[in-house]
Amino acid sequence: MYHGAAMPRRYDMGKRAKNTEQTRAVIVLALQRLLARKQYSAITTGDVAREANVSVRTVQRYFCRKDEILAATVAVAERQLAEALSKRPIPGSAGQATRDLVEVRFARFEAHHTNIWPMFSMSTEVVEVLEARIAATKRQAARIDELVARWPDAWAVDRSVASRVIQALTAYPAWRAFTDFNRFPTPEAAKLVADLLCRHLLHRRESSTGQN
Repeated sequence: MYHGAAMPRRYDMGKRAKNTEQTRAVIVLALQRLLARKQYSAITTGDVAREANVSVRTVQRYFCRKDEILAATVAVAERQLAEALSKRPIPGSAGQATRDLVEVRFARFEAHHTNIWPMFSMSTEVVEVLEARIAATKRQAARIDELVARWPDAWAVDRSVASRVIQALTAYPAWRAFTDFNRFPTPEAAKLVADLLCRHLLHRRESSTGQN
């Protein structure tokens, strides 16, 4: 039992918060779709509103500037990466976990590079995007630290070094460096990077675990 209107009020507040998040997500996803077809500089708030099937005023209610929508796409892209990784079978070794991480991240970079590149390139010009990237990078680093800590005896180097190297070689610039100008297709690039990481960071008995 509840007294008075306390429970309905809490329910209404929760419903409004959920609706707010859903509307924000619709707007962010609309920008992501537009980025697959148009240059970021050519996209207007009106374009985003039409793609999201909402009014321009609705977009402006949640985002003061187009750059704020771009900053929000950083968190969405990060969540999508985490969801893709969570669908993999639970790894049984540090080697398998490392290979899964590289394969999933590189595959996502390839599939969504038209969305990711504006986030990456605009971070030098837009404070909101830079702050979002820094926060996302810190969260990714924490997850890699957890991966490394899960198998404390597997590493042939200091664990903090292993974590930082994995962070560097699974980042978007690493994917671009391997795949630009058709150097390597993404699956081959992922295998090369995973092999390098496992060979140089793991003890020999661990480095071959999880190889296809």
